[in-house]
Amino acid sequence: PMVFIGGKMFGGLEKVMAAHISGELVPALKDAGALWL
Repeated sequence: PMVFIGGKMFGGLEKVMAAHISGELVPALKDAGALWL
């Protein structure tokens, strides 16, 4: 399944996991207003 962040297609599971491992996922979620840390 495709993951959308802030109304934009982010990618599938492999892209999400790669972004998590590389540290890109949290900033993408923050920029979209989907994460408040």
